[in-house]
Amino acid sequence: EAINKAGTNSTTAVMFVPYAPILESISPNQTHAIGRKLTLECIAQGYPRVQAYWQHNGTNITNADQQTNKTISRENLDQVTFTLEMDSFQAGFEGDYHCLVTNSQGSTSDISTVSAIYPPETPPRPSELLISQNLIKLNWAHPKSVNDVINLYEVSYQIRGSTNWTVNTFSLGTNKAFQVVAVSLLSEWTYYKFRVRARNSAGWSDYSPPSVYYQTLPSVPPVPDKPFANSTAPTAISVVWELSAWEPRHGEISEFEVTYWESGTTAQKKIVVQSSSAFLENLKKGTEYTFSVKVSNGFYWSLQSDESQATTDITAPGQFLDISAVAKSHEKVFLRWGNLSDTGGSPLVRLKISYKAENTSQWVTLPSQPDVTASEFEVTQLQELTTYTFRVAAFNAVGKGHPTVRSQPVTTLDFQHPPDVISANTTKMTPSTVDITFSLSAQSFIVPIVHFEASIMKIGGSPFIQRLEYKPLENPDDEYSHTLMNLDHSTDYSVTLTARNEYGLSQSPAVLTFTTPDGTPPKPVKVRVDSLTFKDMTVFFEVADSPWPLEHVEFMVFNTENKALVKTGKVKYQPSITIDISHLQPGTSYKVELYTWTAYARSIENGQVLFSAKVPPTTRPTNGDCESCTSVEKSESDDNTVMIIIIVASAVGPMVVLILILLVAAKIRQRRRKEKALATTWAQTKGGDNGASPPPWNIPEPAKPVETTGYNQTDGRWGSHEQGLDLEGRAGQGGTMFGTDRTLAGPTYDHADPKTEPPTTFTSFGDGHKEENVYDRPASSQSTHTEV
Repeated sequence: EAINKAGTNSTTAVMFVPYAPILESISPNQTHAIGRKLTLECIAQGYPRVQAYWQHNGTNITNADQQTNKTISRENLDQVTFTLEMDSFQAGFEGDYHCLVTNSQGSTSDISTVSAIYPPETPPRPSELLISQNLIKLNWAHPKSVNDVINLYEVSYQIRGSTNWTVNTFSLGTNKAFQVVAVSLLSEWTYYKFRVRARNSAGWSDYSPPSVYYQTLPSVPPVPDKPFANSTAPTAISVVWELSAWEPRHGEISEFEVTYWESGTTAQKKIVVQSSSAFLENLKKGTEYTFSVKVSNGFYWSLQSDESQATTDITAPGQFLDISAVAKSHEKVFLRWGNLSDTGGSPLVRLKISYKAENTSQWVTLPSQPDVTASEFEVTQLQELTTYTFRVAAFNAVGKGHPTVRSQPVTTLDFQHPPDVISANTTKMTPSTVDITFSLSAQSFIVPIVHFEASIMKIGGSPFIQRLEYKPLENPDDEYSHTLMNLDHSTDYSVTLTARNEYGLSQSPAVLTFTTPDGTPPKPVKVRVDSLTFKDMTVFFEVADSPWPLEHVEFMVFNTENKALVKTGKVKYQPSITIDISHLQPGTSYKVELYTWTAYARSIENGQVLFSAKVPPTTRPTNGDCESCTSVEKSESDDNTVMIIIIVASAVGPMVVLILILLVAAKIRQRRRKEKALATTWAQTKGGDNGASPPPWNIPEPAKPVETTGYNQTDGRWGSHEQGLDLEGRAGQGGTMFGTDRTLAGPTYDHADPKTEPPTTFTSFGDGHKEENVYDRPASSQSTHTEV
């Protein structure tokens, strides 16, 4: 550029600098579908101008038609685009494509890798999962698809007998292992076969092998036409019908169901047939029936058809099933017959009873006949001791039915005859009672019965007679009943039952043998004493379940030292009993035995418990008089007196206190020596024979007179008298001694023998039970018993 005053002038020159090729870009790696056009490009620049060529897997591509070069000038620099095109990418074309660029300054290259995408492999044969009337659900395993995913399925089906295929396409399902499709809009009861193929970006696979033919379900059958019915016999009706609306889509007829019932009722019967007609048998005569039909194609049932009616024919009545005849007297026979085998379908209008005497051939019709609803009748005005045969026939609107088979011959009775007991049974038994029933022959009622007799005998024993009252029965066929009472439990009996009228006693009695149940209750168990005081005690126990109600509990109290029975009693049964023990000797061991009782027997075994009688508490008179107190109480009283004197005298002076203490102490010693001597005399004279303990330090007041029982050796009798004790323990008024010791001489007696059992004194209580006080029950001819 040159510059002067006149202006500026410049010129430009281009200078080319040689440089080696630069490869700016190349088509990226890619996957390409077989059969589609492939285009690869690489862009390079350099000076001098670059040249390029392509290689496939290291081998030069020589097909010039597949390579084109395009030069682009950019600011005097040459940029060249090298393009490789393939109209149809084929198998074997995949691999590495090198773009090599070169000039005089050097060369460079780059690679673009192309992978081939093949169409999916051929799918397997499809199979059905579900078939309905208009739909078939198919499934198959996904075929293999290389370098790409399947994006579409084509399902085509063909109707059997056709050459055309109908195509349906379906997107890929969510199941990675199987494809499931539902082909719909199919026709009912039609055979179809199916084939499938898969598609990816490379194209469609080949078609799968076609499936077997699958048949869709038929449509619901149409309702049959109204049936036509007519009676073909007195007990049969024929029914026929058509299927005018049936089409091929309804499938094939499988069976028909005919429903029928007596018109006006709801009890239906059904019969299944294979054809469009039915023959119904064993129907009632003269009865209207209603009919309806439906059809099945093996999959569905149609609705019921319209109803139709038909009536069976009527005939003459059938035959009464049986007839029995029983002679009731010398002129009467009682008839009874069973149900009629068949009314003929028409109401009965009358019955006809006829009879024939033995050794005659003529049947005689009764002048009066029973009602049509009757099943029994009494025939009268017959001859005594004559054998007859009877029969019964029925009539309806058609005419006479078959008469019954002839009854067994029956002979009217002899007027003069004793009654006969023909059967007897036991119905209910307890240990002491038995309910019996018995019946008499028909002949027994001709003459009035006076009474019944029951001869009751223990097996191996002597009989005794019970006369049973006779009461007429409303129904002669009923049984008499009676209760035999006052029986022994667990005993074998034989009972002979007879009846008596004016002609005598039964010649053919009924005999019963039976064994009365065991009435022995279970024994008390788990016996224990509770709430033991010096006055009374409560005994608890348990008893196992008894078949008979428990009524009483018997108790016995024994002295465990001398084995003497000191108290006994029987109280109303309950789970615990209270026993008065105020008269027992304190500190002595006793045993209580318990027995349970039913109305029939006492328990064989007993429940036992031991206890020791308690010492009663001492009491002090409220009036201050200690003459009746124990010596201990008196001592305590004296000690208290001493304390009071000391307290009072302390205010006077020590000498006075000392004198008073010595005087009181001497008085106490004197009293105690006297009481000790008295206690020693008591023990020697009253308690030495049986080792009874001396009484407490006090002397008891004289005992109040009591009424008790004793054995009189003079006259050998037991009697009652008043007895008492004086201050020395001797017997008071009443004569016989009643003290700490008493020796009684008398015979040995058994507790269960009423002849030697002494009288018993009972004490009654407000709750209804009683206790038995047994004083001096001897265990041998010479026994000693201590009463407290």
